[in-house]
Amino acid sequence: MVDPYSKLIEDIVTHIVESVSESCKCALAAQDVIEVIEEPPRREFGDIAVPVPRLLRKCRVDFKELISCVKEGAERSRYAREVKVVGPYVNIFVDMRKYGRDVISVLRREGESYGFSKRPCKRIVVEYVSANPVHPLHIGSGRNAALGEFIARVLELSGNKVERRYYINDLGLQVAYLAYGYMLLNRPSPPGNMKIDHFMGLIYAATATLVDIVALKKEIEKAKDSGDTEKYRELSDKLSELLGDLERIRSKLPEYIDKLIDRIKERKDPLTEVYDIMRKYENGDPEVSELVREAVEKVMAGIRATLDDLGITMDRWDWESDLVRENLVSEILDKALKSQHLTMKKGVPALDFSELLRNEELKTRLKIPKFTDIPPLVLVR
Repeated sequence: MVDPYSKLIEDIVTHIVESVSESCKCALAAQDVIEVIEEPPRREFGDIAVPVPRLLRKCRVDFKELISCVKEGAERSRYAREVKVVGPYVNIFVDMRKYGRDVISVLRREGESYGFSKRPCKRIVVEYVSANPVHPLHIGSGRNAALGEFIARVLELSGNKVERRYYINDLGLQVAYLAYGYMLLNRPSPPGNMKIDHFMGLIYAATATLVDIVALKKEIEKAKDSGDTEKYRELSDKLSELLGDLERIRSKLPEYIDKLIDRIKERKDPLTEVYDIMRKYENGDPEVSELVREAVEKVMAGIRATLDDLGITMDRWDWESDLVRENLVSEILDKALKSQHLTMKKGVPALDFSELLRNEELKTRLKIPKFTDIPPLVLVR
Protein backbone atom coordinates (compact mmCIF):
# COMPACT_ATOMS: atom_id res chain seq x y z
CA MET A 1 0.00 0.00 0.00
CA VAL A 2 1.27 3.44 -0.94
CA ASP A 3 -0.15 5.78 1.66
CA PRO A 4 -1.71 9.03 0.39
CA TYR A 5 0.88 11.26 2.03
CA SER A 6 3.80 9.39 0.45
CA LYS A 7 2.02 9.60 -2.90
CA LEU A 8 1.55 13.36 -2.41
CA ILE A 9 5.22 13.93 -1.58
CA GLU A 10 6.37 11.68 -4.42
CA ASP A 11 4.29 13.62 -6.95
CA ILE A 12 5.56 17.02 -5.78
CA VAL A 13 9.19 15.85 -5.61
CA THR A 14 9.04 14.22 -9.06
CA HIS A 15 7.87 17.45 -10.67
CA ILE A 16 10.47 19.53 -8.81
CA VAL A 17 13.28 17.20 -9.94
CA GLU A 18 12.03 17.30 -13.54
CA SER A 19 11.77 21.10 -13.52
CA VAL A 20 15.25 21.55 -12.04
CA SER A 21 16.67 19.12 -14.59
CA GLU A 22 14.97 20.81 -17.56
CA SER A 23 15.25 24.49 -16.66
CA CYS A 24 18.30 24.63 -14.37
CA LYS A 25 20.23 21.82 -16.11
CA CYS A 26 20.97 20.22 -12.75
CA ALA A 27 20.75 16.48 -12.01
CA LEU A 28 18.98 16.57 -8.66
CA ALA A 29 17.98 13.22 -7.09
CA ALA A 30 14.51 12.75 -5.60
CA GLN A 31 16.09 11.80 -2.25
CA ASP A 32 17.92 15.15 -2.19
CA VAL A 33 14.56 16.94 -2.16
CA ILE A 34 12.83 14.49 0.20
CA GLU A 35 15.57 14.97 2.82
CA VAL A 36 15.03 18.74 3.02
CA ILE A 37 11.23 18.97 2.77
CA GLU A 38 9.61 20.43 5.89
CA GLU A 39 6.16 20.98 7.32
CA PRO A 40 5.83 24.74 8.02
CA PRO A 41 5.25 25.78 11.64
CA ARG A 42 2.20 27.90 10.72
CA ARG A 43 -0.66 27.30 8.27
CA GLU A 44 -0.18 30.64 6.53
CA PHE A 45 3.12 29.25 5.21
CA GLY A 46 1.36 26.36 3.47
CA ASP A 47 1.33 22.61 4.02
CA ILE A 48 4.77 21.73 2.63
CA ALA A 49 7.92 23.85 2.44
CA VAL A 50 11.12 23.41 0.45
CA PRO A 51 14.13 25.28 1.91
CA VAL A 52 15.90 25.98 -1.38
CA PRO A 53 19.33 26.98 0.07
CA ARG A 54 19.78 23.39 1.26
CA LEU A 55 19.54 22.24 -2.36
CA LEU A 56 22.37 24.54 -3.46
CA ARG A 57 24.90 22.00 -2.17
CA LYS A 58 23.68 19.60 -4.83
CA CYS A 59 22.83 22.16 -7.49
CA ARG A 60 25.54 24.74 -8.21
CA VAL A 61 23.36 27.33 -9.95
CA ASP A 62 22.21 30.86 -9.20
CA PHE A 63 19.91 30.91 -6.16
CA LYS A 64 17.15 32.93 -7.88
CA GLU A 65 17.25 30.56 -10.84
CA LEU A 66 17.01 27.51 -8.59
CA ILE A 67 14.11 28.86 -6.52
CA SER A 68 12.26 29.66 -9.76
CA CYS A 69 12.78 26.08 -11.00
CA VAL A 70 11.58 24.60 -7.71
CA LYS A 71 8.48 26.81 -7.74
CA GLU A 72 7.72 25.91 -11.35
CA GLY A 73 8.05 22.20 -10.59
CA ALA A 74 5.83 22.39 -7.51
CA GLU A 75 3.15 24.20 -9.54
CA ARG A 76 3.04 21.27 -12.00
CA SER A 77 1.92 18.87 -9.27
CA ARG A 78 -1.76 17.91 -9.39
CA TYR A 79 -1.84 18.38 -5.62
CA ALA A 80 -0.63 22.00 -5.60
CA ARG A 81 -3.47 24.48 -5.08
CA GLU A 82 -1.09 27.44 -4.68
CA VAL A 83 2.69 27.90 -4.52
CA LYS A 84 4.37 30.92 -2.93
CA VAL A 85 7.97 32.01 -2.53
CA VAL A 86 8.62 33.40 0.95
CA GLY A 87 12.26 34.33 1.49
CA PRO A 88 14.37 31.22 0.84
CA TYR A 89 11.34 28.90 1.00
CA VAL A 90 8.99 27.58 -1.65
CA ASN A 91 5.72 27.06 0.24
CA ILE A 92 3.13 24.67 -1.21
CA PHE A 93 -0.56 24.80 -0.35
CA VAL A 94 -2.12 21.37 -0.97
CA ASP A 95 -5.45 20.97 -2.79
CA MET A 96 -7.26 19.12 0.00
CA ARG A 97 -10.13 18.03 -2.28
CA LYS A 98 -7.77 16.06 -4.52
CA TYR A 99 -5.70 14.79 -1.60
CA GLY A 100 -8.89 13.93 0.32
CA ARG A 101 -10.16 11.78 -2.57
CA ASP A 102 -6.94 9.75 -2.39
CA VAL A 103 -7.34 9.29 1.37
CA ILE A 104 -10.97 8.15 1.03
CA SER A 105 -10.06 5.79 -1.82
CA VAL A 106 -7.36 4.09 0.25
CA LEU A 107 -9.64 3.88 3.31
CA ARG A 108 -12.34 2.17 1.24
CA ARG A 109 -9.86 -0.26 -0.26
CA GLU A 110 -7.92 -1.09 2.91
CA GLY A 111 -10.74 -0.94 5.44
CA GLU A 112 -9.68 -1.76 8.99
CA SER A 113 -6.18 -2.75 7.84
CA TYR A 114 -5.41 0.87 6.85
CA GLY A 115 -2.28 2.15 8.57
CA PHE A 116 -0.90 -1.28 9.41
CA SER A 117 2.56 -2.03 8.09
CA LYS A 118 2.95 -4.91 5.66
CA ARG A 119 6.63 -5.18 6.57
CA PRO A 120 7.89 -7.90 8.92
CA CYS A 121 7.36 -6.93 12.56
CA LYS A 122 10.29 -5.69 14.63
CA ARG A 123 11.20 -6.10 18.26
CA ILE A 124 11.16 -2.58 19.69
CA VAL A 125 12.01 -1.36 23.18
CA VAL A 126 10.18 1.75 24.42
CA GLU A 127 11.81 3.13 27.58
CA TYR A 128 9.75 5.88 29.17
CA VAL A 129 8.75 7.65 32.40
CA SER A 130 11.96 6.57 34.24
CA ALA A 131 11.52 9.29 36.88
CA ASN A 132 13.93 9.56 39.81
CA PRO A 133 12.90 6.97 42.44
CA VAL A 134 12.88 9.41 45.35
CA HIS A 135 9.42 11.01 45.10
CA PRO A 136 6.03 10.53 43.41
CA LEU A 137 5.52 11.21 39.72
CA HIS A 138 4.87 14.87 38.88
CA ILE A 139 2.95 16.37 35.96
CA GLY A 140 6.00 16.20 33.66
CA SER A 141 6.41 12.49 34.38
CA GLY A 142 2.70 12.02 33.72
CA ARG A 143 3.09 13.68 30.33
CA ASN A 144 6.04 11.41 29.51
CA ALA A 145 4.02 8.39 30.62
CA ALA A 146 1.15 9.31 28.28
CA LEU A 147 3.47 9.99 25.33
CA GLY A 148 5.49 6.80 25.89
CA GLU A 149 2.37 4.64 26.17
CA PHE A 150 0.93 6.25 23.04
CA ILE A 151 4.10 5.43 21.09
CA ALA A 152 4.16 1.86 22.43
CA ARG A 153 0.51 1.27 21.46
CA VAL A 154 0.93 2.73 17.97
CA LEU A 155 3.95 0.48 17.40
CA GLU A 156 1.98 -2.55 18.61
CA LEU A 157 -0.97 -1.71 16.37
CA SER A 158 1.51 -1.54 13.49
CA GLY A 159 2.35 -5.20 14.10
CA ASN A 160 5.56 -4.82 16.11
CA LYS A 161 6.51 -6.70 19.27
CA VAL A 162 6.97 -3.95 21.86
CA GLU A 163 8.69 -4.22 25.22
CA ARG A 164 7.94 -1.43 27.73
CA ARG A 165 10.81 -0.64 30.09
CA TYR A 166 11.36 1.67 33.05
CA TYR A 167 14.94 2.64 33.93
CA ILE A 168 15.32 2.97 37.71
CA ASN A 169 18.32 5.25 38.28
CA ASP A 170 18.97 4.16 41.84
CA LEU A 171 22.59 5.35 41.94
CA GLY A 172 23.67 8.85 42.85
CA LEU A 173 23.22 11.50 45.49
CA GLN A 174 19.42 11.84 45.47
CA VAL A 175 18.85 8.20 46.36
CA ALA A 176 21.56 8.44 49.04
CA TYR A 177 19.66 11.34 50.67
CA LEU A 178 16.47 9.25 50.65
CA ALA A 179 18.20 6.22 52.18
CA TYR A 180 19.89 8.38 54.83
CA GLY A 181 16.63 9.93 56.04
CA TYR A 182 14.89 6.56 55.88
CA MET A 183 17.65 5.04 58.02
CA LEU A 184 17.60 7.84 60.62
CA LEU A 185 13.84 7.37 61.05
CA ASN A 186 14.32 3.61 61.58
CA ARG A 187 12.70 2.64 58.27
CA PRO A 188 9.23 4.03 59.00
CA SER A 189 5.88 3.25 57.39
CA PRO A 190 3.54 6.03 56.25
CA PRO A 191 0.50 7.13 58.21
CA GLY A 192 -2.62 5.33 57.04
CA ASN A 193 -3.95 8.18 54.92
CA MET A 194 -0.76 8.77 52.90
CA LYS A 195 0.43 7.04 49.71
CA ILE A 196 3.85 5.42 50.14
CA ASP A 197 5.68 7.38 47.41
CA HIS A 198 4.33 10.69 48.74
CA PHE A 199 5.55 9.72 52.22
CA MET A 200 9.02 8.73 50.99
CA GLY A 201 9.20 11.85 48.84
CA LEU A 202 8.68 14.06 51.90
CA ILE A 203 11.41 12.16 53.77
CA TYR A 204 13.76 12.69 50.82
CA ALA A 205 12.94 16.40 50.52
CA ALA A 206 13.28 17.01 54.27
CA THR A 207 16.57 15.09 54.50
CA ALA A 208 18.16 16.91 51.55
CA THR A 209 17.02 20.28 52.93
CA LEU A 210 18.24 19.53 56.47
CA VAL A 211 21.67 18.37 55.27
CA ASP A 212 21.96 21.55 53.18
CA ILE A 213 20.99 23.64 56.24
CA VAL A 214 23.69 21.98 58.39
CA ALA A 215 26.34 22.58 55.71
CA LEU A 216 25.18 26.16 55.16
CA LYS A 217 25.32 26.99 58.87
CA LYS A 218 28.98 25.95 58.88
CA GLU A 219 29.65 28.24 55.91
CA ILE A 220 27.88 31.10 57.71
CA GLU A 221 30.08 30.62 60.78
CA LYS A 222 33.20 30.73 58.60
CA ALA A 223 32.01 33.93 56.91
CA LYS A 224 31.25 35.47 60.31
CA ASP A 225 34.65 34.52 61.74
CA SER A 226 36.48 35.90 58.69
CA GLY A 227 34.55 39.18 58.80
CA ASP A 228 33.16 38.72 55.28
CA THR A 229 29.89 40.59 55.88
CA GLU A 230 28.72 40.43 52.26
CA LYS A 231 29.06 36.65 52.10
CA TYR A 232 27.53 36.38 55.57
CA ARG A 233 24.40 38.26 54.43
CA GLU A 234 24.19 36.27 51.21
CA LEU A 235 24.41 32.92 53.02
CA SER A 236 21.98 34.06 55.72
CA ASP A 237 19.39 34.91 53.06
CA LYS A 238 19.86 31.48 51.53
CA LEU A 239 19.46 29.89 54.97
CA SER A 240 16.15 31.72 55.44
CA GLU A 241 14.91 30.28 52.14
CA LEU A 242 15.89 26.76 53.16
CA LEU A 243 14.22 27.12 56.55
CA GLY A 244 11.05 28.24 54.77
CA ASP A 245 11.26 25.19 52.49
CA LEU A 246 11.71 22.93 55.51
CA GLU A 247 8.67 24.39 57.27
CA ARG A 248 6.51 23.78 54.19
CA ILE A 249 7.65 20.15 54.10
CA ARG A 250 7.18 19.79 57.88
CA SER A 251 3.59 21.04 57.69
CA LYS A 252 2.67 17.92 55.70
CA LEU A 253 4.33 15.41 58.05
CA PRO A 254 5.18 17.18 61.34
CA GLU A 255 5.73 14.18 63.63
CA TYR A 256 8.20 12.46 61.30
CA ILE A 257 10.03 15.61 60.22
CA ASP A 258 10.49 16.79 63.83
CA LYS A 259 12.04 13.43 64.63
CA LEU A 260 14.28 13.70 61.55
CA ILE A 261 15.40 17.20 62.62
CA ASP A 262 16.41 15.84 66.04
CA ARG A 263 18.26 12.87 64.52
CA ILE A 264 20.25 15.00 62.07
CA LYS A 265 21.19 17.45 64.85
CA GLU A 266 22.90 14.53 66.59
CA ARG A 267 25.16 13.75 63.59
CA LYS A 268 28.62 15.26 63.29
CA ASP A 269 28.79 15.44 59.50
CA PRO A 270 25.55 14.43 57.73
CA LEU A 271 26.80 15.28 54.23
CA THR A 272 29.81 12.99 54.57
CA GLU A 273 27.50 10.20 55.73
CA VAL A 274 25.26 10.71 52.69
CA TYR A 275 28.26 10.48 50.35
CA ASP A 276 29.40 7.39 52.23
CA ILE A 277 26.03 5.71 51.54
CA MET A 278 26.27 6.63 47.86
CA ARG A 279 29.81 5.25 47.55
CA LYS A 280 29.08 2.03 49.44
CA TYR A 281 25.96 1.35 47.38
CA GLU A 282 27.86 1.86 44.14
CA ASN A 283 30.49 -0.61 45.40
CA GLY A 284 27.85 -3.19 46.34
CA ASP A 285 28.14 -3.10 50.14
CA PRO A 286 25.55 -5.72 51.28
CA GLU A 287 24.17 -3.82 54.29
CA VAL A 288 23.86 -0.49 52.48
CA SER A 289 22.49 -2.18 49.36
CA GLU A 290 19.70 -3.77 51.39
CA LEU A 291 18.83 -0.37 52.93
CA VAL A 292 18.82 1.54 49.64
CA ARG A 293 16.88 -1.13 47.74
CA GLU A 294 14.22 -1.21 50.44
CA ALA A 295 13.79 2.58 50.35
CA VAL A 296 13.69 2.76 46.57
CA GLU A 297 11.32 -0.22 46.31
CA LYS A 298 8.85 1.64 48.51
CA VAL A 299 8.92 4.66 46.20
CA MET A 300 8.60 2.41 43.17
CA ALA A 301 5.57 0.67 44.71
CA GLY A 302 3.80 4.04 44.75
CA ILE A 303 4.92 4.84 41.21
CA ARG A 304 3.70 1.44 39.99
CA ALA A 305 0.30 2.15 41.56
CA THR A 306 0.11 5.50 39.74
CA LEU A 307 1.01 3.88 36.42
CA ASP A 308 -1.61 1.20 37.04
CA ASP A 309 -4.20 3.95 37.46
CA LEU A 310 -3.10 5.30 34.06
CA GLY A 311 -3.46 1.86 32.48
CA ILE A 312 0.29 1.49 31.96
CA THR A 313 2.10 -1.79 32.67
CA MET A 314 5.85 -2.11 32.23
CA ASP A 315 7.40 -5.35 30.94
CA ARG A 316 10.77 -4.76 32.58
CA TRP A 317 12.17 -2.60 35.35
CA ASP A 318 15.90 -2.00 34.79
CA TRP A 319 17.89 -1.07 37.88
CA GLU A 320 20.92 1.10 37.14
CA SER A 321 22.84 -0.58 39.97
CA ASP A 322 22.31 -4.02 38.37
CA LEU A 323 23.71 -2.77 35.06
CA VAL A 324 26.79 -1.42 36.84
CA ARG A 325 27.39 -4.62 38.79
CA GLU A 326 26.94 -6.77 35.69
CA ASN A 327 29.76 -4.71 34.08
CA LEU A 328 27.52 -3.66 31.17
CA VAL A 329 28.22 0.00 31.94
CA SER A 330 31.96 -0.70 32.18
CA GLU A 331 31.96 -2.32 28.74
CA ILE A 332 30.22 0.69 27.19
CA LEU A 333 32.53 3.12 29.02
CA ASP A 334 35.60 1.23 27.80
CA LYS A 335 34.43 1.67 24.21
CA ALA A 336 33.62 5.34 24.78
CA LEU A 337 37.03 5.98 26.35
CA LYS A 338 38.67 4.64 23.18
CA SER A 339 36.60 6.92 20.92
CA GLN A 340 38.37 9.43 18.68
CA HIS A 341 35.92 12.02 20.04
CA LEU A 342 37.13 11.66 23.64
CA THR A 343 37.94 14.90 25.46
CA MET A 344 38.21 16.19 29.03
CA LYS A 345 35.64 18.49 30.64
CA LYS A 346 36.32 19.88 34.12
CA GLY A 347 38.83 17.13 34.75
CA VAL A 348 36.63 14.18 33.73
CA PRO A 349 36.38 12.27 30.43
CA ALA A 350 33.63 13.29 28.01
CA LEU A 351 32.62 12.83 24.37
CA ASP A 352 32.92 15.91 22.16
CA PHE A 353 30.42 16.00 19.26
CA SER A 354 31.61 19.25 17.66
CA GLU A 355 33.41 17.49 14.79
CA LEU A 356 30.36 15.34 14.05
CA LEU A 357 28.13 18.44 14.02
CA ARG A 358 30.20 19.84 11.16
CA ASN A 359 29.00 16.92 9.01
CA GLU A 360 25.89 18.40 7.37
CA GLU A 361 24.87 15.09 5.81
CA LEU A 362 24.93 13.37 9.22
CA LYS A 363 22.93 16.22 10.82
CA THR A 364 20.30 15.91 8.11
CA ARG A 365 20.08 12.14 8.53
CA LEU A 366 19.74 12.44 12.32
CA LYS A 367 17.33 15.41 11.94
CA ILE A 368 19.48 17.66 14.14
CA PRO A 369 18.37 21.32 13.77
CA LYS A 370 20.86 23.46 11.88
CA PHE A 371 22.09 25.70 14.71
CA THR A 372 21.82 23.17 17.54
CA ASP A 373 24.82 23.06 19.85
CA ILE A 374 25.38 19.75 21.67
CA PRO A 375 27.65 20.09 24.73
CA PRO A 376 30.22 17.40 25.58
CA LEU A 377 28.69 14.28 27.14
CA VAL A 378 30.34 13.63 30.52
CA LEU A 379 31.02 9.90 30.89
CA VAL A 380 31.79 9.58 34.60
CA ARG A 381 31.45 11.69 37.72
